[in-house]
Amino acid sequence: MKELAVGYCRVSTKKQEKKGLSLDAQQDYIKNNAADKFDIVKFFKVQESGGNSERKHLNEAFQYCMGSNISHILITDMDRWTRNREMDIEAQKFIKKNDLNVHILREGKVIGKFGSVAEEFAHNVLIDAGQMVRGMTQEKTLEVIKNKLGRNEFSSSPPLGYKSIKKTDDSPHMIIQNEKAHKVKKLLELFNSGKFTLRQTIKLAKDIGLEPKRKAEFTTGALSKTIKNRFYYGEFDFSLPNIDGGKSKVYQNQTKGFQPIITKKMWKQNQAILKKRQTNYSGRNVNQHTYNNSIFCGKCGGLIFGFQPKYKVKYKTKAGIKTKEYQYPVHYLCNKNHFYSTNGKNAVWKEYVDKENMVIKEDITYQETYTGKIKVSTKKGTKVEKQKCNMPYFLESEVEDMLADEIGVIKFNKKNWEEMKENLFKDEQKEFLDFEIRSLRSEMTKNEIRLDELYNDFKKEVIDEAFFTSRKKKVDDRQNEVKERLGELEEDRGDYDERIGKAIEALDKLKNWEQIWEEASADKRKSLVNLMTIKVLTFYKKYQYKGKAYENKGLRLVFTPEIEELFEIGLLEADREMTRENEKLGFFNGTKLRDECSDH
Repeated sequence: MKELAVGYCRVSTKKQEKKGLSLDAQQDYIKNNAADKFDIVKFFKVQESGGNSERKHLNEAFQYCMGSNISHILITDMDRWTRNREMDIEAQKFIKKNDLNVHILREGKVIGKFGSVAEEFAHNVLIDAGQMVRGMTQEKTLEVIKNKLGRNEFSSSPPLGYKSIKKTDDSPHMIIQNEKAHKVKKLLELFNSGKFTLRQTIKLAKDIGLEPKRKAEFTTGALSKTIKNRFYYGEFDFSLPNIDGGKSKVYQNQTKGFQPIITKKMWKQNQAILKKRQTNYSGRNVNQHTYNNSIFCGKCGGLIFGFQPKYKVKYKTKAGIKTKEYQYPVHYLCNKNHFYSTNGKNAVWKEYVDKENMVIKEDITYQETYTGKIKVSTKKGTKVEKQKCNMPYFLESEVEDMLADEIGVIKFNKKNWEEMKENLFKDEQKEFLDFEIRSLRSEMTKNEIRLDELYNDFKKEVIDEAFFTSRKKKVDDRQNEVKERLGELEEDRGDYDERIGKAIEALDKLKNWEQIWEEASADKRKSLVNLMTIKVLTFYKKYQYKGKAYENKGLRLVFTPEIEELFEIGLLEADREMTRENEKLGFFNGTKLRDECSDH
């Protein structure tokens, strides 16, 4: 009675198919040489490297045999088994443990069951020799690639629309356009028009008869890669673990015969269009709603995105049942991330949390509005817990009203504002900086005169060389100190002018903002919000008062440094304590919050 067995056929590359090592050829060999002893129930035909220590498909063959009570696996040659010492050792342990038999038909041996020590030694030498040849081949290939990159030549398989011509004695290696090049160019030009989504562009590729290399039609991922490929305008990026530490580097394509099919300008335009297209989900552009990418959840920190749900209503008519589609108002939804909180109430910014021990890793402080004192709101070591965000949705009309309320409490101090603007450049800090800078520049001039006098005295032999050298060193050292200090002060002076200048520039843009807000369209309102803030945060709070349950939801603005400066110098003022409101709701105010927001 024949024993059950499975066949395992492997090729490393498609090139081996053309060299008599095809999967079908291996399958025929196994059938012809093992049919009299084994009943072969299944063939595993795969393409994977023999040097890979994690052979996925070979492991699948092992698992199949164990699950089907089969103990024999048939392979044509040793080089179809492995060329990796580590994999050979691990596989032999697995085979012995599970009582499997791996037959190498050409050599007539069974892996792990050797007739003698000499036979086992010969097997090990063969594996090591295969691994050494593989390593030498890789080194040689790597050297060829490095040489090509040194000449800015493309060393991989060219993308769609090009073909590679091998180097011969008469001609160098070349990359030229093939019959698909004009179709690729046409497709990229159509996408560049900005009129088509990725899915529509895939249909256009079908219409013009353009197919990718390995599939019948493009996927959105394959099309994106084609659009992102620098090769088409004359550059390419390349990376390998053994070259430049694996860092990707961009090269100018100087391969013989290469001709670009688009310009770099068109490529950049396509990247901008693609970035916009890739914000789509379910065929809908998420950027169509006014305040997308501007509002963030104050609890979990996630993005609040706009969504306009639809619903259908069926109704009867004389002609039959008809369906009409309606749209709800635009809803702004949190993406419901987890957040950290103390006692299930106040949200805690993740940078304050020791995630391993689930405690606050440093004191959380705030500054009182009136006294200016720094107080601790949450102590170091306070336990925190992870909760699912429960932020409710916001209607677009609610967002508009809330933003109007938040911006509405800000008042522009119009009284003598021109005079205040002039006085900004006459304060004590500026005068001190100017005085110090003038003093240091005067000292530098005196030091230069002193050096000239010392040199003249030395030339006239009024002073000796030792005295000249020691005095010169002292003056030079002092001059270097003055230069360093002067550089610091001039930098501070420049920063001061820049800071105040930005504040004044923001003020010039915003001094009529109340009128702008009332008259502006939704997009202009969003631009105004973006000009004034780093981030807009939502909040939601449930509380009880005199036995009744209440809820409070709204928005809080994290202003830019320029707007903060205007508040500080009194050109903008608010009717209520906004920062204090934030503290009550569990948010953190001040510079630290602004810096953290700017990192997100």
